[in-house]
Amino acid sequence: QKLKPLLAFSIYINGDEVFSKECEHGAHSMTSVYGMKFLTLMWYMYALNYEISGTLSENPGDYGTGSFSGQSISNASSSADTFFVISGLLITYGALLEHKTNGKVNWLRYYSRRFWRITPLYYFALFFYMYVLKVMCKGPMEWQLERNLEYCYKYWWTNILYIQNLHPYSENLRFRCMPWSWFVCALMQFYIISPIVLALLNWKKIWGFVAIGFLFCVDFLYTGIVSYYFGLPPRRGMDYLNDNPDDSLLGLDYITTKPHSRIASYLVGMCVGYLIFNYNKSKKIKTWILVLGWLISIFLGIAVVYCKYGTYYEPYWSLELSTLYHTFSRFLFAVAVAWCLFVCCIGQGGVVNRFLSWAFFIPTSRLVYGAFLFVPILMIFVLVARETQLYVSNLNFLYLFVAHLFVVLTVSLGLAVTVERPFVKLEKVFFGGNVKN
Repeated sequence: QKLKPLLAFSIYINGDEVFSKECEHGAHSMTSVYGMKFLTLMWYMYALNYEISGTLSENPGDYGTGSFSGQSISNASSSADTFFVISGLLITYGALLEHKTNGKVNWLRYYSRRFWRITPLYYFALFFYMYVLKVMCKGPMEWQLERNLEYCYKYWWTNILYIQNLHPYSENLRFRCMPWSWFVCALMQFYIISPIVLALLNWKKIWGFVAIGFLFCVDFLYTGIVSYYFGLPPRRGMDYLNDNPDDSLLGLDYITTKPHSRIASYLVGMCVGYLIFNYNKSKKIKTWILVLGWLISIFLGIAVVYCKYGTYYEPYWSLELSTLYHTFSRFLFAVAVAWCLFVCCIGQGGVVNRFLSWAFFIPTSRLVYGAFLFVPILMIFVLVARETQLYVSNLNFLYLFVAHLFVVLTVSLGLAVTVERPFVKLEKVFFGGNVKN
């Protein structure tokens, strides 16, 4: 019993659990979530490869991202919405299951689990980025890293408090410490307010959905007003709707990183988690409804990602059309993802469910969080720790993506068994629970 804290740091046991193909979401396991998480990570990484490498390379440019196929790269911010949907689904399903099993939800444990699950690896990534990476990047290119680290020395505490995406409020995302960590901060902010909605759903579901509807309205109104006020163009690199490019960049940051402009996707996940929990799996959805649902889902997903291809040619979008896109695009993409997860989780996803539930995705999905935090650090290291700037092309991007994927999964595995999982187990030791599971 006294050795339990030490047992939490067992590399052998932790490694065995990472590679285990056992599901972690209870008897009603939602195995399609594993595949969705890992594939979304790959999408995020491939697009980030273009953004970071293309910015710091010898020959910066769009590298075909203005082509029709390149829209999946330039509009890859929808990958964050996929993660939000998954998070909202799992949080809601887990809370409803705990309430059904125990008659109540231990909200203290809820916050404790979230903190110990997210914080240790996040703080480690912040420390590594601020103090270790600069030691590894000595050379003629280190000035590029130093420029970014200046914001960390000034605003590191906003990352610690999970308010990096809120303070300073009127500041471009590029001028923040670990810019990609806005997602982690937003997710923690969603976790903090989720019990209000979940408690209402457990009390009287009508009031729970009223709260969800209110938060939807906040998201839509805020995003629409900001988009219209700043004259935001449909994509970066355009300023025909606003004479001040800085205003466009600032406005895009307002609707990209703020929790009140991204919560709609998380709420969609909460709704689908509620539906999955309460769905009677003995009832089968009619074939024509399934076909129609898939057609709508595929249409929405493709439309949101690829419709901005038309903005590269005249006539350009009006301000009203651009505002409409910014306001509802993430919500519609989240609905597309939610349909896929819903039919897969109730056992009617067919070949899609079989693919997303592939056993390979179970262990690799456990490395997604670490990979998300450290792949930008890896990309910056590869570019900055060089004697000369990297000359890139689309072929080089593909090669770098494969290399980054392999290396970051290896790094993430090491972090999972030495940092991430040990602290999750320590939470169970201190607050009760089985260290082994």
